[in-house]
Amino acid sequence: DPSPDIYYTTNGATPTTSSTLYTGAIVVTDHGAGVDLTIKAIAVDSNSNASAVLSVDVKVNESFTFGSNKPYST
Repeated sequence: DPSPDIYYTTNGATPTTSSTLYTGAIVVTDHGAGVDLTIKAIAVDSNSNASAVLSVDVKVNESFTFGSNKPYST
């Protein structure tokens, strides 16, 4: 599916289709050194097939590229 729905959590829980649906920017607050927010996400296609959980530790003022040039990775 070229445009799956992305569901995510920011509280450490494993995401499901009941989690927050990604629709835009996720605001991250800088808490100083270390990880500022951990985002866990899944991609779900039109047939309800879900990807593995992707976990990303976000650090404000640092860059991260995932999935090479893909909009998501499975």
